[in-house]
Amino acid sequence: MKHSGRFNKFFFAELRKVFAELRMVFAELRKVFAELRMVFTVLRMVFAELRMVFAELRMVFAELRKVFAELRKVFAELRKVFAELRMVFAELRMSFAEKNCNSN
Repeated sequence: MKHSGRFNKFFFAELRKVFAELRMVFAELRKVFAELRMVFTVLRMVFAELRMVFAELRMVFAELRKVFAELRKVFAELRKVFAELRMVFAELRMSFAEKNCNSN
């Protein structure tokens, strides 16, 4: 079965339109993929920065743990000093009480 020349012209004209549309679609897709590549590049950079920040935070928290351990030691020493001071003041009160009793 043979088609007329007019049908062939119409068919190929429509086919050219379809391919032109497809070229436009693929051009848009290339743009979208280029933008996606840029987005993923930026995301990789952001996550690299976040990894560095978290690494620094781990170091900071390690230092803070050391500082708090030292503070616990300091406060333990202070508790000992205050316990000694309480004993000294208790002895002084007893001494003053004895002097007051003896002087009466």
